[in-house]
Amino acid sequence: MGGIFDRWINTIPESIVFNKTILPNISKNKKVQVITDYYIYDPASDKAGIASDVIGINVDNKPIPFEVFDNKWIPVKGMPQIEIKTNRRKHKMISLRNQGYEGKYLVFVETDFYTDYLVPLIKQEFYSDQVHNELKMNNEVFIISNQKGYLQQTPKIDVSKKTIGNVRMLYITTAKDFMSNAIECKEKEEIEYIVDIEERKSNLNSYVGKLKEFGELLPNGLFRFNEKWYKYTNAKGKSYRKNNVKTVDFYFSNLKAIEILEINKSTINVRASEACSIFNDIIEKNKIYTIRMDRLSRGNTKEYFISKKTIPFLENKENELLKKLKKIIDEN
Repeated sequence: MGGIFDRWINTIPESIVFNKTILPNISKNKKVQVITDYYIYDPASDKAGIASDVIGINVDNKPIPFEVFDNKWIPVKGMPQIEIKTNRRKHKMISLRNQGYEGKYLVFVETDFYTDYLVPLIKQEFYSDQVHNELKMNNEVFIISNQKGYLQQTPKIDVSKKTIGNVRMLYITTAKDFMSNAIECKEKEEIEYIVDIEERKSNLNSYVGKLKEFGELLPNGLFRFNEKWYKYTNAKGKSYRKNNVKTVDFYFSNLKAIEILEINKSTINVRASEACSIFNDIIEKNKIYTIRMDRLSRGNTKEYFISKKTIPFLENKENELLKKLKKIIDEN
């Protein structure tokens, strides 16, 4: 059942973004809807393969396929191949495994579904006061101390919500541009990313060097770390990254102004000689800031990663895709 619900929830961004946002703006007086793929198949490359998320569109009830199945999924000549890349609002990164995505568009979508998004689909009598009372535990019997609040009673479900959350389109680019600008992680390589940035209240007397010494500015305006960053060892000879960790690209408004005072496994302490910004975070002159980082452990696959905040640095293909879709609609 969990697999069925996951498959269903993954079709929601596709239908909302196209049927409510993209297609109405280019369909004139025609009724146009995306065709959702409900087929069940083995996506292995030596079997059925993988169909694009947008398998086609209906124009005034006439189905226009973008892909067809001939013992394996194959694209229809002249039709756009479109993948929907859905990312939860709380996630800091966007990743992509190349499953034959060359030549395909990527539509980035952000979702913010409520934890109890399945509530509207289940009969309300399951959430009655009687059922809730049966789930209450006897604290006097089982709890000696819960000062840190690690244990909680099962909460009462709010059945008044008639929505399951929010969906927002972020950007449209191509898989090729995404992969050429992303950090490529091979098997079992960990990926490191920024969690947050905050001002440090206490002073710090250490000094490592200028940030620009540890990387280079890419043509797209982002900063990418170099070998010096990965091979850095502190005064005690401690190395934090070695060969199995890679770091996503950053954006600094003034690269030359950033000084690194301290490098640890999960934090970088920096100071700016001039006011600047790291992504959208303002860094004031001569103040010390802690960049807190985290890592994602990975399995035996190759994968591409970017920070979600760097999406606008990718090539924008929205107008190009809309033009192709409009032409298909107008001709049918």
